[in-house]
Amino acid sequence: MRSDREFALRLLEGAKRGGADLAEVYLKSSRSLSAEVRGQKTDALESSTAFGYSLRVIKDGRLGFSFARAKEDADSVIARALEASRWAEQDEWLDLPVPSEQPALRIFDGAIASMSEGEASENALKIEKAALDADARIRKVRKAYASFSRSDALIMNSRGLEKACSGTACTAQLTVVAEEGGDSQMAWDFEGSRFLSDVVFEEVGKRAAGKAALLLGAKNISSVKCPVILDNSVATEFLGIFSSLLSSESVQKGKSLLAHRHGEEVVNPLVSIVDDGLMEHKLGTMPFDDEGVSTSRKYLIKDGVLRGFLYNVYTARKERMTSTGNAVRGGISGLPGVGPTNLYIPASLASS
Repeated sequence: MRSDREFALRLLEGAKRGGADLAEVYLKSSRSLSAEVRGQKTDALESSTAFGYSLRVIKDGRLGFSFARAKEDADSVIARALEASRWAEQDEWLDLPVPSEQPALRIFDGAIASMSEGEASENALKIEKAALDADARIRKVRKAYASFSRSDALIMNSRGLEKACSGTACTAQLTVVAEEGGDSQMAWDFEGSRFLSDVVFEEVGKRAAGKAALLLGAKNISSVKCPVILDNSVATEFLGIFSSLLSSESVQKGKSLLAHRHGEEVVNPLVSIVDDGLMEHKLGTMPFDDEGVSTSRKYLIKDGVLRGFLYNVYTARKERMTSTGNAVRGGISGLPGVGPTNLYIPASLASS
């Protein structure tokens, strides 16, 4: 990482010499390994590495941005970012974050980082075998898949902020088809963590098989108003809808139904929604967001009442707020947007 730090400093210094008032470097490298099996044989095995970086500059209140995947393109990246700022409109809300204390989080697992291709295939095979062994009615496995990745991130800006971390991720997923008496039902299951020991590959297969078998013989019912129990995957879809409504970006663009409803009851009082970037071992857990702002745990909705929204630096400045540590990037080629870390409904409150 030392060479990456020196490289980032070179980009910042080049941008400042070119007249930038503020500059930020976002640098990321990754290694991923995935295995997909079918019929207890490895069907696909993929391994890849990636490296890239972006430069964001603010000059005379105008934004410039550029990115590349080769360090040899550094001078061109600096020139393109500065040139882009010449043609952008002035925006008084542009800014970069200042340094802040970084929480100590465990997000790196050496067992994932050192995963071999053979081990990856073996884990994927466990998923499929467990599903087929769980119930004789499981006739097809559409996809048994396991992935393992490591990423290293460095964010540095001209305000003195410097954040770096390494993280790992492991996921397992499966789609199966159960058949009986002419009826056919499909089900899916997934599990993921930053630590290998948290993912029990056999359990993913068993759960998917159980879901598909449970659906056999299912029938439609007449419309009725009644209490229901939502499967986790269904509840997640609802949270996916809410995540966009709780984004300050959506609010400021007039796309959120929750705009201007701060302090009001917006859902049932039994429901609270939390965004927590500090949850142990979870895939969305990070010590800082994609601008280098420290992550945190916060209630967005508590006891049905809207408490706040998710912010990055730009959207926070527009409302004279503070970033909540929810800046997200789709990769090195994009500017920071707004998104959740680990969004969930606390079980104790949801069932009280």
